Amino acid sequence: MSEPSLRGWLFAFNAVSYLPALVFLLRAPVGRKSPQAPGMPAPYREAWQSLASRPDARLALVVFGIVLFFFTNGAVLQPLIGYRLLGGARAYAWIMTANGVGNLIITIAQAMRESSRRAGAMSRRIGAKGTQLDGMLGWGMCVGLCIVIYGAAFGLLPSISFMLASCWGANFVRVTANILLVQERDGQYVDIRLHGRLNALMQTMAIVCIMLGDLLAVIVADSRGVRAASVGIEAVGVCVVGVVWWFYRHRKS
Repeated sequence: MSEPSLRGWLFAFNAVSYLPALVFLLRAPVGRKSPQAPGMPAPYREAWQSLASRPDARLALVVFGIVLFFFTNGAVLQPLIGYRLLGGARAYAWIMTANGVGNLIITIAQAMRESSRRAGAMSRRIGAKGTQLDGMLGWGMCVGLCIVIYGAAFGLLPSISFMLASCWGANFVRVTANILLVQERDGQYVDIRLHGRLNALMQTMAIVCIMLGDLLAVIVADSRGVRAASVGIEAVGVCVVGVVWWFYRHRKS
């Protein structure tokens, strides 16, 4: 439906797809059964102080930003890769489908694991902060390598396969960053008042890094070509994550 002659139908289908959500919102109950007790506001200064006292959490936030900056420029590069490197609208549609299916599979897997997880398993699993951060850095490198191969565009099937593979690692990086931001040592959580502030800092980092990454992709694709942008940017990102990982392990030892 991305063919120029069918573009009007594409926009019409996109508009109709919002109707189920609108119906659900109109039927959803409004308000609370009982008033919610007001909480104590937490200034951002306390959130920054919490990060300043936890080097693992700071590094997790930095790694999260690096991964987003280098590896999430699909808004710019996906249509260019599809149209210029893989043959046109059909290839671009397959890339978008692979991206959506990958995220759907991850969401279903998370929901099933969440429902079957025993009490306290998450706390035990994330108690070893170093192990979690090592895993986050390792998955960051895996995401980068998958995106490099996808961006090389040797063929449609390899590209969409590695696009699917990258979704799992990107999700692991995001989830681990969120866990490390709100979790203290020995499985204890930071003050619950700070969770919203810390999440806001993470979301701000995400928006800024994605925006700057898209801008870099535009500049490189315009000046050096699509393949240079789709491979070169991600390859540099893999090297940056590798350097950060090496320094982290060196610091631990």
